[in-house]
Amino acid sequence: MHAAIADGGDNLHRECTGVASGGAALIVRFQKGFVAMQQSLSIKPLPERKQMKVFVYFNLHRKCFSIKALEGANKGRVIKHSNAVLLCCPEFRVSETGRQRVLKEQRKNVHAGVVGILSEDSDTGYFIDMAQRQGERITYNPYRFSTFVRAADESPITKGEALAALVVDPATKKASIHHI
Repeated sequence: MHAAIADGGDNLHRECTGVASGGAALIVRFQKGFVAMQQSLSIKPLPERKQMKVFVYFNLHRKCFSIKALEGANKGRVIKHSNAVLLCCPEFRVSETGRQRVLKEQRKNVHAGVVGILSEDSDTGYFIDMAQRQGERITYNPYRFSTFVRAADESPITKGEALAALVVDPATKKASIHHI
């Protein structure tokens, strides 16, 4: 993911670019309090060091998010723990087998999380803040739902529009997910 700031007088905007499914470039623009998304048919070269496909889940023992690499030298390993994570092109995944084990044993296990392209750009904090303020809240409870759902109306969601911000509240140690 790449973040850029452009100032055209009153047209201050931020841009976030990632790779959408099918290899197309995904561009998200934040201008004057609204979000615009555009998908380009051309593939743009993006800096490799700033991008990695990951699986992110809430770690019940550490009370933070664990970030597991899905590619590269550390594929399959937890590469980082964080209280705030920004993902481009998020997919909300639930393993039904793992969920059934939770229901049977009445004990939580890692069976749900968010897959996406990890962003560690300098503007990550800006995008996380914007997603929390303007984005839609997403939740998951294995005892009530078989998928991640929108908190507002409990309708199922499997893919986010562009970005997902995963944040742990430092005071309560509770996790929240917002997407835009």
